[in-house]
Amino acid sequence: MLKESFRRWYRVTNRSRAEERLGLLEERITNGFVEEKNNRIKTIKRMAYGYRNMDNFRLRILATNFKGARPGFSHLLT
Repeated sequence: MLKESFRRWYRVTNRSRAEERLGLLEERITNGFVEEKNNRIKTIKRMAYGYRNMDNFRLRILATNFKGARPGFSHLLT
């Protein structure tokens, strides 16, 4: 939808109208949520150097990134 809006904007011939429409297209979209999850995983990786059991490592990542989503994971965080 955003791509099509941009294509329509590109065809506008009046500069002031184009500036007005461009202002409507500019939304603050961020990937902060994903970056936070990646940083947490990297931190766990550094702390878990030497884990032999990949399932425990995976559970640790899930427990850390999804606090409150599923009860019963809190014991994995210590």
